[in-house]
Amino acid sequence: MLESTSEGCMDISPNGREGFLRNQNGNSDIELHMTPPLRFSWVTPSICRSAYPTLPNFAFLATLGLKTIVSLTPEPPSADLERFCAVIGANSLHIPVENPSSQYQMTAGIADTVLQVSCSYPC
Repeated sequence: MLESTSEGCMDISPNGREGFLRNQNGNSDIELHMTPPLRFSWVTPSICRSAYPTLPNFAFLATLGLKTIVSLTPEPPSADLERFCAVIGANSLHIPVENPSSQYQMTAGIADTVLQVSCSYPC
């Protein structure tokens, strides 16, 4: 997978977990180790999803030009995630849900809220 950014290109290794940023000249001596959040994938060309991002994921996420980060968690987003959103100029939206797990089933109401939010923010 290769994602273009304004700074250069994001190369993702075949397992999709590690990458680095190259400058526009392809100069690999400027490398920034980046780790996508667990379960990161693109849903549409303008919407991606993942497990809850943490500090090691922020460098990767900063290359994506995110406009909004929606947190589907029982508790509000961490202070680190809120600061990250402020730094990159992204909206942070929290939608409270029961304790999510690999077995979590999203309700129709939560899905409707997420879709409404996704459609209300510019891509």
